[in-house]
Amino acid sequence: MKIQTHANIALAILTTFCLSTVSAQVGGYVVYKRTFDFGDNLFYQDTLRFKEGELLYIEKREGQNWKTRSGYDFKLAEADRAWFLDLAKQESTEQQYNPKAKAYELSQKAAHHLDWEIHEEYRQIGKYTVQKATAKHYHPSYGITTAWFATDIPVPGGPDRLWGLPGLILECSTKGSFKGAFTMEQIVFAPQSNLRPSEGQWVQSKDSPQVYKKSLRELLNKEY
Repeated sequence: MKIQTHANIALAILTTFCLSTVSAQVGGYVVYKRTFDFGDNLFYQDTLRFKEGELLYIEKREGQNWKTRSGYDFKLAEADRAWFLDLAKQESTEQQYNPKAKAYELSQKAAHHLDWEIHEEYRQIGKYTVQKATAKHYHPSYGITTAWFATDIPVPGGPDRLWGLPGLILECSTKGSFKGAFTMEQIVFAPQSNLRPSEGQWVQSKDSPQVYKKSLRELLNKEY
């Protein structure tokens, strides 16, 4: 049963921020294991670092090759990037390594917010009671995302750049044409310094808010 409207979710997130100001456990990091349905040995790990009002999602891995259960070859590209989100401003920054330039690049990205629906369904993950939420993923191949979040951990973030729920996402899965899951492998509460990426040259992304606004202005001013 769907029980929370957008207004209720917004109120819950506001409550989460209030809780985080009085909680001693406002900083830390989570290690997530990413698995795929088409390969038993196909997985990698990402890390989410968090502190009050900030999230930093880190993806660092070598390129790898797998063979799926159906016998197809699958290549997982290497990654060296980080995604930062200022929760108060809802502004995000991406830091991406450019192998040609042998340097990092910084760009502003649209902070995709999923249209979450929270359900009256609960389960246990480790020592935490988690609640179910679902949403249509912004990536078409991922289909519906199912997330399990812990309201006991007042951090509105999770794996795969997911955010906007009134608690930390400990597990999530996708059931589209690209099936897979993220599961929490480790969580550590410890103070975190400034998470905002600073190393790198600023570049303009096609996904940046400025480019979107410029394109919208050009469309509105176009004569037909």
